[in-house]
Amino acid sequence: MFNAVNNSQLLTLGIQDGVILRGIASHEKAGKPSSEQVRHAASAEFAMAGFLIDPDNLLGMGTGEVAQCLEAAREVTGSNRCYRTLFPGFPEKVAATETATLVIHQIIHYFSYGTWGVMGDTRRWDNEDISVILSNARHLDVKDVREYAQETFLKYSRLTRALSDVELRRMELLAEYLPLSNDDTVEALVSMNHRENMVNIAIFIINARAKGDNDADAMVSLLIERVHHIDTVLRLILARYGREETRGRYSGDGFDLAVHHLSDRDASSVRMAFIPHGVRRGIVNAVVRCTGNGGAFRYDLLVARKRLWARVFNAIHAKSLARSSDRWQGAVDIVYGNVEYNTMNSVVKSHMDNGDAIKAVDAYLEARAFSLLVRNAVALTRVASTKKDAQYVANSIEEASVSHRIPLSTLVSAYNGVMVNGTGLGSTVTIAGHGNIHRESKELPAERKNALLDAISAAMVSQLSKVETELPDVIGVDDDTPVSISAREASLGDRNMEKGERVSLPEDGDTIRLFTHWRNGNYAYVDLDLGVTLVDADFSQSRVITWDNFYYDSSRALAVYSGDITSAPGEKGASEFIDVNIDNAMNHGYRYAIHSVYSYSGQKMCNVDHISGAMIRSGVGDKGDVFDGRTVSTAFTSTADARGIAGFAIDLETRELIWLDINSSGSVGAYSSATSGELLPRIKAEMLAPKLTRGQLMRLLAASHGVPVSDEPVDRELLDNVMHITR
Repeated sequence: MFNAVNNSQLLTLGIQDGVILRGIASHEKAGKPSSEQVRHAASAEFAMAGFLIDPDNLLGMGTGEVAQCLEAAREVTGSNRCYRTLFPGFPEKVAATETATLVIHQIIHYFSYGTWGVMGDTRRWDNEDISVILSNARHLDVKDVREYAQETFLKYSRLTRALSDVELRRMELLAEYLPLSNDDTVEALVSMNHRENMVNIAIFIINARAKGDNDADAMVSLLIERVHHIDTVLRLILARYGREETRGRYSGDGFDLAVHHLSDRDASSVRMAFIPHGVRRGIVNAVVRCTGNGGAFRYDLLVARKRLWARVFNAIHAKSLARSSDRWQGAVDIVYGNVEYNTMNSVVKSHMDNGDAIKAVDAYLEARAFSLLVRNAVALTRVASTKKDAQYVANSIEEASVSHRIPLSTLVSAYNGVMVNGTGLGSTVTIAGHGNIHRESKELPAERKNALLDAISAAMVSQLSKVETELPDVIGVDDDTPVSISAREASLGDRNMEKGERVSLPEDGDTIRLFTHWRNGNYAYVDLDLGVTLVDADFSQSRVITWDNFYYDSSRALAVYSGDITSAPGEKGASEFIDVNIDNAMNHGYRYAIHSVYSYSGQKMCNVDHISGAMIRSGVGDKGDVFDGRTVSTAFTSTADARGIAGFAIDLETRELIWLDINSSGSVGAYSSATSGELLPRIKAEMLAPKLTRGQLMRLLAASHGVPVSDEPVDRELLDNVMHITR
């Protein structure tokens, strides 16, 4: 069934992935087959939006289908929006205008509640330097949506990191197009390298097939007979048979938290639909199987989710099945609170409070919680009372990682956690519903820190020695970019980028033009504030240019602000720009220009219709339109559950864009990455904290196989294959 909203989103997500999707639109929506003239005209329009495509690749697509894809391309780069400025003559005249004039203009706009002074759409299609256009343009391919769905499904199945919100949305929309049988789908799902990805994608496919003629219940039965983690079983059952309890206080976000995050305190938000008898027997078998390991701690996750499990057990009449086995009886007793039980976490905490690192490690080992052991390497080492105990921690981590094939991404994360210890930079973790949390840890003695690094490095070498992909005769190791263990976390952008990844920018541009555009939508008003923070190489010197300090002459010598617009009514909406003069900023000692957008009016970024990004312009002045999609170097829409985001930084010296995708924890009243006092420490940690680099990982790979290294760049395809090592 044609769904205009979902299909528009899917087309947009395809463009982000460098693909025009064919076969989404219904026959009526697709229109007549496109002519040669239409295809060439469309190719030219794609170029105006910043994309290159061969007209012949559009053969077989209808005119309406091509038009929908073109609109998606414009949406991705923001080329379909109306861009207006508050100050007339931006940027050249703003830079030369007296401060008092700018302030008066801004104050009158405030007093008019955002209705006075916004300039009209100043679209001027003067010729831009062709080298700038070509250096920014991205190539697009055309693929059938079913082929793309299968390729994406298989690509995501190999990942050892969690899918980002954007990747999850892409897979959710593609699920109905996946051309695989239940048996083949389940086989691919259970072989996935990342359990959370498997569960999320399985739920998408089950929901999609529940709407059609496919037997979703049969797929659930097949899956729960094959999975080996008790939380996976619970997620699948709740997703298929859980219904929102809408009575009284139980309505709201509780259902989503219970089903998708297994929040036990929100179990009252869930009621269970009828569960078929065949699935009931599968649940019993799955619980018995999944609690077969873990020793004395086998029922830990049942305790942690006992309210949710009680909902499921009530629905399948678990008490009447309790005599089927001793282990099932034990599970029933745990869920209904018939026995006392000490969890692994409580035992580990008790040992660590007593300074007994050895017993804490042994508890992890008994519970077969090997990944948790590795993740808590620093904390366990810190409480060790002697050097011998600290060495026991390091040895146990190495042995557990080698024997049980801890995912390489987990080892990389643990290595980074040890590296950052004692630097004062801390680390940033993202917690659902809470944004980014910045953490510091006490410094370990150098001897203990090195022992941990050696242990984790040895474990990585062991894992890398099992890589079965064909290796080159010589492995390139020239790349100081940190190994990424996460993709875009909070943004839908014009291209796929990993956190910390660098993208080269055009060499001949002399100005960075940051931009943001937004619409009020269903809100009375939305006020987004664009900002840029200039910092030196070690973040010891910084200057912010945003709505509350743009008028200083010293600031305008570095960056020119288009004015603070406080509301964005109608389809035209509102936009803000900041032009950063690259040479002037560098001459003042600044190395990085950091982008930020804050919601002054308090809405979360995920709820605002907006786009933001950067253009590289040359000799701007009054030349060309204030926005030109052909010069966009990156554009993105934040999906963050937060009121402030820092999308990227630009290295002024190397002319590289560094993807950050860091969001605030949701505080109100912060207007830029510097004045909030919140984002800048996280950005500093993200950019400066020591981490395992791609080059270092390739050196470990070479050492594990006895292959020589060279100063050639790292082979990204080889790196991706390495990161896809299975458990």
